[in-house]
Amino acid sequence: MKRKKWAVSASMILVILILFIGIAMATSRANPNSKKVSMVAVNSSQIHTSKPASSEKQSSSSSRVQSVKSSTSAQAKSTTKTSEKMVKSESGTSDPIFRVYKRDSVNGAIKKYHTLKNPPKATGQPVKLTNGIKAVKQGTMGHVYVQWQHGKWLLTVIMNSADAMTPKKVISKVAVIQQHLNQLKLLSQKVNQGSVKIYADPQRNPVNQISWRTDTKVGEVVGNDWIPTVKAAVQELGQMG
Repeated sequence: MKRKKWAVSASMILVILILFIGIAMATSRANPNSKKVSMVAVNSSQIHTSKPASSEKQSSSSSRVQSVKSSTSAQAKSTTKTSEKMVKSESGTSDPIFRVYKRDSVNGAIKKYHTLKNPPKATGQPVKLTNGIKAVKQGTMGHVYVQWQHGKWLLTVIMNSADAMTPKKVISKVAVIQQHLNQLKLLSQKVNQGSVKIYADPQRNPVNQISWRTDTKVGEVVGNDWIPTVKAAVQELGQMG
């Protein structure tokens, strides 16, 4: 019986030893795998850390492209930049006022010129002014418009209907304006397009206007008194020429 008990206990001890040995071998085998896994994890972390570096290069290059594009667009805007100046008369009043607009192309200047409030081409009864100049006369809303072409200039004289009852009165009023225009040499100024709007009679809120285009420049002078307005336009045209 003692021998049987000893054999049983010895076998149990042997089984326990075998289990310990198996656990030890399993643990030793598991450790190299864990090292490999950790290396893979390290390598993957290195890969992940290397990607942002390349993305930073890409982002910096893309920002450079964007900056180049923005500078190019800024240059494009600067080429179409316009300037305007408003200068008061020497007397300190706002009569007349100069406005000068600059464009980069003739087409741009033409478009700007057409945005000004120039009188449209009139149609009406023919009338012959002094020096045999042919004009048209048109009445509307208490005023009479007399218009004619002189070279590149389109001239429009506006007067009250009560002061233009007869053709003789119309011709005499326009003759005074013609004389001043010739003396001040406005119509001899070279322009591509020009418009003159003058009120022959005192008005409550008159706006005498002289505008023109020379190549890529557009000029405009407005004022309540038409003679100073004409003088200012001649002076400004001389400076622009």
